[in-house]
Amino acid sequence: MRAFSLAWLVLFIFGQGLLLASEVPYYFWKFEAAEGFPEGPLQTGTKGLQVMVPEASIQHEDAAAVGQFLHLNGAVVLLGERVTGEGKTYLELWVCPSATEAGEGNEFLDFDGAAVGLFRDETGHAFLNAFHAGEDGQGYWLSTGAELPLDAKGRSQEWHRLTLVQEWQRGVWELHLDGVVVMTGLGRGKIQPGSEFELWLYGQNSAESPGCDFDDLLISALAPDSLENLQRAALKAVSRPQARSKTTTAQAGDQTRRQYRSPEPDRSIKTELLAQMVSVEIIGGGKQIGRFETSDESGKPKRFILYTASYDEAGKPKPLILEMRCDTSLAKGIRLEEIEWMVTDQTNDQQAKVTVISHGTFATGPIQQVKVPSEWSNKALSSGIGELGLTKRKMKY
Repeated sequence: MRAFSLAWLVLFIFGQGLLLASEVPYYFWKFEAAEGFPEGPLQTGTKGLQVMVPEASIQHEDAAAVGQFLHLNGAVVLLGERVTGEGKTYLELWVCPSATEAGEGNEFLDFDGAAVGLFRDETGHAFLNAFHAGEDGQGYWLSTGAELPLDAKGRSQEWHRLTLVQEWQRGVWELHLDGVVVMTGLGRGKIQPGSEFELWLYGQNSAESPGCDFDDLLISALAPDSLENLQRAALKAVSRPQARSKTTTAQAGDQTRRQYRSPEPDRSIKTELLAQMVSVEIIGGGKQIGRFETSDESGKPKRFILYTASYDEAGKPKPLILEMRCDTSLAKGIRLEEIEWMVTDQTNDQQAKVTVISHGTFATGPIQQVKVPSEWSNKALSSGIGELGLTKRKMKY
């Protein structure tokens, strides 16, 4: 009989019809006349699109690679049955967005809590931003560092392909720009209940704004590139990937996103989970048994997770997989690469040198998955999140 040892993890806190392709469900909206989208004002309810805020229209561009597209100064919403594959849903679309001032926080799309905006900074340059919502309801706009050059009207000079990947069980999402991952581990806050999706698309709702343009919307249970039977040749050519040209920064977002200021959609037109705010969770290689909190001699809180390691068929411990969040360290203007995480061995001797098992930063996103080697997974460990000073001999975290 295999013996399972207990280990400690000590935390020191600082609608279109549903289509089937090879049994893979997906939705696809192509805004051409042959697909039921005549040029001119969009009629609410067309192929499941509800016009929530005027104006919305189908427009045409002479370029052969563009054709017709959806133009918005207002807002539309799409509702439908959620499709998932291995716990994920993919949204891919082409967009030519307009930029707004960073302080306005106006997104141009919101897919079940995954919101994206194009914001101008104080220099007039526009960067793609993603919204990160913590489980405590606090939210931040995070600059991805990907700059989209603007034309004279303040709109992106080119069309861009966006891909959003929702991981429902983890409650996180990631953002791709022109085939390149620009941000991962973004929180959606409370996991959406039910089995329906909700996709909001926005213009800028201003007579001075050139609006936002959208085309070729795909919602799929598999990664878009895996759906070989989609007519990929009809989609626009992929733009050259945008290099990250600015560090990721956080901006307070609270609850001013457009979805909270928009009218309630008619849910008959279709094509509260509470969570404790934590910084570390065990999501693989072990089973969590309990959690409790104490204080050290100085009164600083210590949070403990009691868990058992998992073992393979040979009786060897499996690597431990941790999910680490930097929500408690986020603040306006902070750079994600300045927030560090680390996993060390645990010792009660404060003068002893600890062994750093793994460490990194949150530069690629506010939620990170960390793999602890199997030789450590059944031992007492410590983790730290914040400005840790990893080069110092004596670490305080």
